[in-house]
Amino acid sequence: MNIEDDTNALDVLANIRDLDAAGVRFLAATQGIDIRPGGDAMSRLMLTMLAAVAEFERDLIRERTRLGMAKAREAGKRIGRPQSERPERADVMRLRKDGKSWRAVSKALGCSTWAARQVVEG
Repeated sequence: MNIEDDTNALDVLANIRDLDAAGVRFLAATQGIDIRPGGDAMSRLMLTMLAAVAEFERDLIRERTRLGMAKAREAGKRIGRPQSERPERADVMRLRKDGKSWRAVSKALGCSTWAARQVVEG
């Protein structure tokens, strides 16, 4: 059963109940869950337990991630994508005046195209 990050156990159960109400059979072969419209209390119990465990695991991962990021910040580490150095405006203007494309300018100055454009336009 593959549960998206923003889906919780209640969403899973609601979707299964909707399928059940529509007369659709839900079969999760690897988990041994077979929910037939109108039947099998044991399969429903197993589905509820698996969905709850999945939600619990996801919550644990979130907690560990937040704690790890907090520890890294306390240690003075920067969280997120590394920042590239911004080029000098005069260098960008000179290359653009020479007819260079934004791609050529960024390559010559060792920065992203966005960074070169931001120096001039932003």
